[in-house]
Amino acid sequence: MSDKELRLKSQTVSEAQPLKLEGTAFRPPSVHSLSQAERQESVKAGLLGAVVGVPLILGLSALNGKLGVLNPDLFSPIAATNWQQVIVGSAIALFSCFLFGVTYRYIIRQDANPHLRSGAIGAFALVRGLAQLETIWQSSSWPVWLTLLSESFALLMGVQIALDWAIAQGWVKSFQG
Repeated sequence: MSDKELRLKSQTVSEAQPLKLEGTAFRPPSVHSLSQAERQESVKAGLLGAVVGVPLILGLSALNGKLGVLNPDLFSPIAATNWQQVIVGSAIALFSCFLFGVTYRYIIRQDANPHLRSGAIGAFALVRGLAQLETIWQSSSWPVWLTLLSESFALLMGVQIALDWAIAQGWVKSFQG
C-alpha cells in the first residue's frame, strides 16, 4: 500500500462520524466511566471472594486428599508435597476468587436472573478446572478429572454464596451500571 493510500485511509477514519442509534450518538463507554465508589465496591467484592476462597480451597483439597482421590503431585494445595506447592496453589485460588468476586458483581448487577448467577459460576469453574486438566489429562483418569472440576465448582459456589450474602447485608453494593 502506498503512502498516499495510507494517508487517505487515515483521513477517512479520522473524519468518520459516530454511529447513530435512534437519534442519539453511540459512543463506546470509556474506561473512566466508573465512579471511584463503584471501583471500591468491586475491590470489596474481590477481596471477599479471595478471603472466602482460600480457606475453602484448602478445605476442599484436604477433603480430596483424605478421600485419596487426588495424587499429591497435582494442583491441590493441601495434597502438595512441599510448602512451595501449597503457596502457589493457594495464590492461584486467591487470584481466581478475587477475579470471580469482581466479575460476579458486574454480571449480576441488580438482576435476579438465576441463569446469570449459575452461568458465572459455570464459566469460571470450567475455565479453572479445565486449565488444571490440560496438563494432566494424559496421566490421570476420569475420577481425577471429575474431582478437579467438582472442586472448582464447589469453590466458586462457596464464594458466590458469600457474595450474595454480603450484598443482601449491604456490605457490598450491587453494581448500578
